[in-house]
Amino acid sequence: MSADIRIVNGDNGFLFRAAGIWKRDGKVLMQTDGESGWAFPGGHVQLGETAAQSLKRELSEELGVEIKVGPLLFVSEDAFEWRGVNWQSVCLYFEVDANSLPHNHIPIAGPSVERGSPVTFDWLPIAKLDEYETYPANALELLSAHQLPSRAAKLG
Repeated sequence: MSADIRIVNGDNGFLFRAAGIWKRDGKVLMQTDGESGWAFPGGHVQLGETAAQSLKRELSEELGVEIKVGPLLFVSEDAFEWRGVNWQSVCLYFEVDANSLPHNHIPIAGPSVERGSPVTFDWLPIAKLDEYETYPANALELLSAHQLPSRAAKLG
């Protein structure tokens, strides 16, 4: 296992993430650790892997499903405080899909490799996403700007 692309210098840190935008039937798959809000599923990119490879690995580990990684949709830069560290994060967001994960398989809770606490995944209604605490905070705006089809179709 390689190391995450994460730098911590005193009370400041930087991390590089990849996340998936997975839409079905007017909903989007999101994850939460129960300590903070909801985020698009994904995780830290590790040294020696591409962001797309990282996303496939993370969702395979956490959901037990092989995903199809589609096009890069957007990049976000975020600054936040978490557990006493001031983080700067760059995240690449890709369209993702998998035919093998039915709606009744979600919500689920799985182990978080980084935190040792469970991560819960659920399909949240896109139309009500502004009622949730999300990361990035403008998740609904980003989804609206990138009118992805809500589908279960396989990505080519």
